[in-house]
Amino acid sequence: MIDNLHSLLSGKWYMEPSVINGMLPLLQSVLAGTDFKVSEKYKPAIVLKNGTVVLATYDKWGDLVLPKANEPFVMVNPIKSTIFKYNQACGPTGTKDHQKVLQEYLNDPMCVGIVLDIDSGGGQVSGTAEFYDFLKAAQKPIHTYTDGYLCSAAYYIASATTSITANPRADMIGSIGTMISFVDLTGYYEKQGAKVITEYATKSTAKNKSYRDLLAGNPESYILNELDPITDTFINNVKDARPNVNESVFDGSTYDAEKSLELGLIDTIGQMDTLIQSIFNTKETQNSNNSNLNMKMSNHLRVMAVIGVATALAIDEEKGTYFNEQQLQSMEDALGSVFTVAEKQTLETSLQTANEAKTTAETALQTATIEHANNVQEIATALGLKADATQADITARIAGLSAGHTNPTGTEKPKEDEKGSFDEKASHNQFANQYLNK
Repeated sequence: MIDNLHSLLSGKWYMEPSVINGMLPLLQSVLAGTDFKVSEKYKPAIVLKNGTVVLATYDKWGDLVLPKANEPFVMVNPIKSTIFKYNQACGPTGTKDHQKVLQEYLNDPMCVGIVLDIDSGGGQVSGTAEFYDFLKAAQKPIHTYTDGYLCSAAYYIASATTSITANPRADMIGSIGTMISFVDLTGYYEKQGAKVITEYATKSTAKNKSYRDLLAGNPESYILNELDPITDTFINNVKDARPNVNESVFDGSTYDAEKSLELGLIDTIGQMDTLIQSIFNTKETQNSNNSNLNMKMSNHLRVMAVIGVATALAIDEEKGTYFNEQQLQSMEDALGSVFTVAEKQTLETSLQTANEAKTTAETALQTATIEHANNVQEIATALGLKADATQADITARIAGLSAGHTNPTGTEKPKEDEKGSFDEKASHNQFANQYLNK
């Protein structure tokens, strides 16, 4: 029994077209009702630093038992068949189960890295982009190695990994694109005595329209609305993961290892054992760098004691040593304990007194400002000006009074008395004198 038969017969595919022919025996066996099973002889394995390989096994119930070790190792996960989303009874492990296996090793502290050993011409659209996202988000290095096919869905998956290494004799790399290959089974079922009848509701005029057009020999709508958007996502994801890839590879072409390296599809031409050794070497270099940083930090033990941490949480070879939020809070807490209770109370009292004095001064300033504004309004009114007259208006009016002794309205010169002087006790002159003498 083939799992998800509907997706096998009618789904969209990221596949190298030549690989499609290899699936025809599978389809024929499904239609004939015969048992078709491919033994999945490739199993996950771990490789120790000394080169020892430990393969996964199966228990008596047929469940996979993954190998473990108490020393650093590299995990090798094989993908050596057509790519499906779910496990198939015919043998291939689906991308969903690949993720489960990989996650177990991502969580294992002894695992220093993972290699996807891929030889595949592609597979289903469904599940491939999800696997890409999983790999891209991994917190440990995951590398790809191929000595055969690395095409379409297989390349989609590989593009999300830390690096891609191809054997110099690798068969084919690339084939970035989307296709659909389906079989119209109407004639087959009619030979079996069954007639397929399909009808749609009156309002369902657009339901499956692209697919119906495809069956009728008009593929343009299906290509435009179904295949093209999937291909655009595929291409954009590859560009995001590998920004230096040459634009020419997105027409679906395939290449050998040397041309793939030239076009940026892969990073290295080499062998599996060399890749695995480089993963161990990289991890040892990182451990050495961390050790050196810790030694540098050991010169500042008193500082570490003050900030209340046992290890350097914020240290970087390029940035140097710096404080993170946790360490700053530790210093704040430590400095707070330096002052006695009495000293803290004295500081708090002084702060409160200073705040009260500030409030009093602000209130006095506000009162003086109001009084000044009221005085200006009174002077303006007495001089015959509007209440909102400016200080410049008032100064100009007073200057005019001093020179010409006019009345407040400025329309008539006041009459001099026998002493030849003006009335100093007049209200406007009193206000003017007060203003000028301020």
